[in-house]
Order: sequence, then structure tokens, then C-alpha cells
Amino acid sequence: MKTPALPPDEARRLDTLRSLGVLDTPPSEELDRITRLASRLFRTPMSAISLIDADRQWFKSSVGIAASEIERAVSFCGHTILQEEPLVVSDATTDPRFTGNPFVTDAPQIRAYAGQTICSRDGHALGTLCVIDHRPRHFTVEDLETLRDLAALVERQFHDLEVRREAALLRQGYEAASAQFESVFDQAGVGMATVGLDGRWLRVNERICAITGYNEAELLAGSFQDITYPDDLQPDLDNVNALLAGSIHDYTMEKRYRHREGHVVWVTLTVTLVRDDTGRPLYFISVIQDIDARKRLEQQLRQAHQELEARVEARTAELRERKARLRTVLETATDAFIATDEHGIISEWNAAAEQMFGWACDDVIGKSILDTIVPPGSRLNHLDSLAEFAHTGGSPAFKHILELTARRRDGSEFPMEISLNANRIGGKWLISSFVRDITARKAVEADLQAAKQHAEAALEETQAANARLRREEARAHLKLETATDAYVETDSQGLITEWNLAAERIFGWSRDEALGLSILDTIVPPASRDNHVERLRQFSGDGGQTRLVKHTLELSAVRRNGEEFPASRTSGSSAPSSATSRPARRLTPSCNPPWPRPRRPMPGCGARRHEPASSWKRPPMRMSKPIARASSPSGTSRPNASSAGRATKRSACPSSTPSCRQPHMATTSCGYASSPATAVRPGW
Repeated sequence: MKTPALPPDEARRLDTLRSLGVLDTPPSEELDRITRLASRLFRTPMSAISLIDADRQWFKSSVGIAASEIERAVSFCGHTILQEEPLVVSDATTDPRFTGNPFVTDAPQIRAYAGQTICSRDGHALGTLCVIDHRPRHFTVEDLETLRDLAALVERQFHDLEVRREAALLRQGYEAASAQFESVFDQAGVGMATVGLDGRWLRVNERICAITGYNEAELLAGSFQDITYPDDLQPDLDNVNALLAGSIHDYTMEKRYRHREGHVVWVTLTVTLVRDDTGRPLYFISVIQDIDARKRLEQQLRQAHQELEARVEARTAELRERKARLRTVLETATDAFIATDEHGIISEWNAAAEQMFGWACDDVIGKSILDTIVPPGSRLNHLDSLAEFAHTGGSPAFKHILELTARRRDGSEFPMEISLNANRIGGKWLISSFVRDITARKAVEADLQAAKQHAEAALEETQAANARLRREEARAHLKLETATDAYVETDSQGLITEWNLAAERIFGWSRDEALGLSILDTIVPPASRDNHVERLRQFSGDGGQTRLVKHTLELSAVRRNGEEFPASRTSGSSAPSSATSRPARRLTPSCNPPWPRPRRPMPGCGARRHEPASSWKRPPMRMSKPIARASSPSGTSRPNASSAGRATKRSACPSSTPSCRQPHMATTSCGYASSPATAVRPGW
């Protein structure tokens, strides 16, 4: 099955059909006679007069069809209105347009169909007259002629309906126009009047009375000649005679009326002559518009125009002067100034541009900017920018400062800074640009970039060195915390600034308790405190400039519980030449290893007992080979091989190298290893 297509004039066809007002109306006896006659003539069980709406086929009259409408998509008549000739289907079961159609496969079992289009007066298809049979049949030429004649009768019915509706609309329009004319005549914002052929007023509206100052009775008692300004009367009468002679159909003129109060009123008069069916003149229709205010305004405008012309002349002179000053500024500017049109043709070129690009002004005016200052490698991009500007009237480059490459006349290229702007002057585009040679600035920027890279490289090296130093300090701190010998560090006043885990174990003071306390009050026995105070005074007397030579002594120490025990002490000092005193609780790098430096016995010396307290004043002694001794608080002595091994690998303080920038406190450090009395040799 094939769905019927839409006619080319579908929209206008539907407008015409709906303007008839016949859809969904009761049956018409005149049309019912035609459908009954069609069924008898063609001996068919079904016939119909139908109208094709937008999506339905509605039956105005039918025989043998119970439905009042069906879908347009499955209708036979939807195909019929697509052609002027009758649509004939002898057997719908074999016609590809209707095989599978529900009206063919199901009730009413359509087999044969013949339909003729019914058109409106202007030729738009409204519907069809059709006959339908349950059996296949052949329609003769005479049958089709009869169908056309019957369809013509149906068309006449619809044409008469169109004429009646048009006549009704005309009557309505005339009545509405008459009422509107009366309303307009009485309430119009302009004066309206009917005037006799002799010039007497026949009818006037209120607006004419307001314009002239006369009331209706006063006007109707006279003629238009009575109130016309004398100088304007003859031109008006000449126009009237031309209307009566038929040489013109109407006329419009500006004239003056004499107001009732004596002053002159300007009006625009439009006059038309009304004639009867035979052409005989009947009366004039005059439309009068008050233009007195406009006339006064025109006079004021003329005066203002004269004043404006004088001001424009003065402004023009001022603009010429400003243009001359601007030309002087451009010619003396240090930046190059170039102006082009939207196609890139140069129109302005100042002296700085001549010096910068090597082109004289006369040589470049009228040439394309592509052939003068744009390098070959940038020309395609420039052409794209011009095309975008021609299409959109704008570009992202405008009102921005750009850095580009330019070309001199000798072919050399250089970096430039350019600012662009576009203005429409006299209907044409003017693209202006200021150009600055930034070769020197780029060189400085390159030097600055190189210096920056050098500084960044130096910073990276410094950061790497600091990272190595931090790793060394971390390793040293780890060794310090895991050492078996006690490590105690003080400032120049003898206040403890470092205290490792072994010191907690050997002396009995926790680190939090010991930090900030004086070494005299913690580990120095009472009998040795005076000597220790003297040594601190000697060390701090010159601000820590004197360095204690690293040495190892065997002496007595005291635990927190007051118990004294023999110990070996390795001590030294750390302070740069410019060191200053810092808070005692601040932990600073030490120039000495955080573990005791071992020593070995001097050749020929035998073992001796633990030295008395006076040994705190004994001068330091050099050791040629590191030997470490450590013991637990219980007194058991054992060699500290790991400490000795670490001591041999300890490097110098970072402050002794030029790359060390870390401030140091003046500190003293000492490592303690408790030793049994039998291990102490006299005289050490």
C-alpha cells in the first residue's frame, strides 16, 4: 500500500477549503441527489462526495458508506486529488497503490473505484466525487464522461457557496467601512470636510473647527474662499478647476487659513473630487492637516542649520589644525607608524618607518604590506588574518601588543613590537599600527635568561650540597643516638645542648631533663668543678676564639644518684671565627665526631689507677691510632670497635669548607666511656 502524497499547493488548498465553512456541516439535499444518481447510473453499491482535510477524508454526502470520515493516509480519494483526470482502479487487489489497504483486505472489500477531483473557483482541489464497487469492473469512456458531468454539478454547488460567502464578506466589509468612515470622519486627528462645487462647506468635523477657530455653524454658512489667506487663494482655485476639468485626480498643497482670532494657520490640504456613475462631479472631499507647528519648527531649523554650518566650518578648521599637529607628531615619533586598508595596501608611512625598514614613503604607498615588511614565512598567516578581518570585521590581534618578526628592505629580519587598531572612516577600514624595533631589548632579555639559567644551576648545586649536608647530619645524628658511649655537648657557658641515649643510660638523666642544665650540676664531681669552671672561663674569655685541642682524658664522672665512676673523656670545641652566642637549647652542628675519639697507650707506659680530679686540667694529648673503650654502668669494659671504625671515616666539619654557610654556636663536646679502675693507667 502507498500513502498518498501532498499536492504542491497543500497550504493554500486547505485555506480555501476551510474558508468555505462546509466541513462538519449537516448533509445537503442537493448533493445527496447527485450521489444517489451516481449510484444508479453506475450500478455501484457505494458513492460519495468527500472533502480532503489535512489528515482526514470527510464525507459531505454518501451512499452505502456508514462512516462520516476516514484517515487520509488510507483513502483512495487522497490519490485522486493529485491529478485532474479521473482516477480509475479496475481491481484494487492487483493495484500496488492499494494492495494491503484495510478497505481492500477488510470491509467494505473495495475492488473497483472511479473518482473525479472537485476544484474551487481558483483551481484548488477540495475533494472528489467517487463510485465504488465490491467487484472488479471496467469503466468505459462514457462512464468517465458521466462521472465528469456529475462532478461538474458538485463543483457548481461549491462555487455558488464561495460566491455567497464572498458576497456576505463584501457586505460586511462595506458596512464596516461605512461605519469606520463615519467614525474616522468624526474622530479623525485631521480635519475632514465635504465641499460643494461652489466652494461652500457641506460637512465639517471637529478637527477643522479646532484648526480654524470657527464653530460648525459658522463654517457651514460660508465657503473655503472666505477663510483662505489671499496669497494662497488663486493657486487653490487653479487646482480645483483642474480637478473639474479631469486633468488631475486629486491635489495636495500647503496653504494658509486665517484663524478666527486673526493670525495665520498653516495647513496641508488634500482634495479629491467625487463623481457619480456617469462621471458627473458631485462634491469635493478635503483632508486638512495642521502643520503650523511644523512650519514654526522648520523656521527654527533653518536658523539652527545656519548656525550649525558656521560651527561646522569652525570645527573643520580646527580638525585641519589637529590633523596637521597629528602629522607632525607621527613624523617626529620614534616608533614607526603604518596605516593600511583591509586588504593590506599601505596608505600611511612616517619617517621612523623609513629609517626602520629602509623604504622611502613614496616607494611603499600603494604597495601591499606583504611585499614590504612581512617575512616570507609569515605571509600565509597574514593572509589568513586579512581574510578573517574581511569576513568578521575584527581580529583577536587588535588592541593588543604583539611581538612578531619584520623584514627590512635589504631582506634582513628583526624582532618588532606592534600594536594594531582598526577604525571605519568614510565607509572604509583604516588599520593603523605602531611598530617598535626590540632587537636591543631581546638581547638584554637573552642575557637575563642566561643569567637566570646560571643562577638556577647554581641554586640547584647549592640545594644538592645542602641535601648532602642534611643527609650527613641525619647519618651523624643516627650514629649519635645509637652510639654506646655517652655524647654530651655544651655551649661556652657549660650549658648542655646535646645529650644522647647512651648519656641517659650512663648518667641517669633523661635528655629533656639534661638539656639547658649546667654540666657542673649534672656529671662533674664536686671536687672537679672549680677546675672545670676555670677552663670554661678561659674558653669563653675571648668569645670562643680559642679552640680546645681535641684530647682524651681518664677522669671521674658522677651519675644522677651521686655515684662517681671512672670514665674516659674525648673533648674538643667548635666555633667559627665569627661565632656568636646562641640559645643554649638550640642544637647546632658540631665540628667534632658525635662519638668519642679512641686512643691507644703511649709506648713504655704501664697501666695506672684512675686519675684524680686534678686531671681535668691536664693538657690534651695526640693519639696516633684510634682505640675506643666503652662499658656499661656496671663497670664491664669492652672495646668499641664500631665507634672506632666510624671515627676513622668522620670527615671535617662542613664549616671548614668554603661551601658551608650554616652558622655554628661556640660549643664544646665530649664523649664519655665508663671504665673500670683496672683499665685506667696512672699519669694519663
